[in-house]
Amino acid sequence: MKSLIKKIIPFYLRYYIRHKLLPSSVNQDLPLRKKFYSSFISENDWVFDVGANYGNRTKAFLELKANVVAVEPQESCYKFLKLMFGKKIHLVTKGLGSKEETRKFFIADSSTVSTFSEDFIKAVKESNRFGDNDWNKTTEVEMTTLDNLIQKYGVPAFIKIDVEGFENEVLSGLSKKIKALSFEYCVPEQLEQALNCLKKLAVSNPEMKYNFSVGESLNLELKDWLDVNEIIKLVNSQKFVQTAFGDIYGKNFD
Repeated sequence: MKSLIKKIIPFYLRYYIRHKLLPSSVNQDLPLRKKFYSSFISENDWVFDVGANYGNRTKAFLELKANVVAVEPQESCYKFLKLMFGKKIHLVTKGLGSKEETRKFFIADSSTVSTFSEDFIKAVKESNRFGDNDWNKTTEVEMTTLDNLIQKYGVPAFIKIDVEGFENEVLSGLSKKIKALSFEYCVPEQLEQALNCLKKLAVSNPEMKYNFSVGESLNLELKDWLDVNEIIKLVNSQKFVQTAFGDIYGKNFD
């Protein structure tokens, strides 16, 4: 009987998550996400979803029939991902940085703004961007690198990076040429962080061209992709700072 109960409970828990929780948290804007990411991802491509959270991008990548490596160090999130997607994804419950080590992870009231970056916390607290969020809970998390993931899974067609102010450190662990990637920006608080990411990519991916998407629009703002010097000039502009947050996309066209 106990063994039967152990089998039944996970089944109904997965059912509840997929059919009760999923529509509002993961399926929202799914057709738009699929359409947008299809310009970067083809069937059977490898995709790294770094900062997968509760999987709204993971779901879209799977719908595009990609092989997904979901990187998520936050326990509440990676348990959800495991229940939601199971063996459909390769789940990495570590953080990504410049090297293998153990780092302190700051857990926010909202899972979407938990971070490894104390600078991020300080900056957004000063600007009051995230209201009453606190980062009072911490835990120690093992870190690995993008290069280590590439060594294990192969070079991905696309990397999505959304790690709340830790993007530059994640890119510090990348030395390979990548076909396409994105990283989140938050300005003006993390303007220097975005610029450092672009400068770092100029070393590892010197031919990469750039575009950006504002907020959750999933719409590229520029008709023509820019080289690294052009995008750095744009990111430094007041017009860009007024966009507040979104994602910068890099793509190699050769």
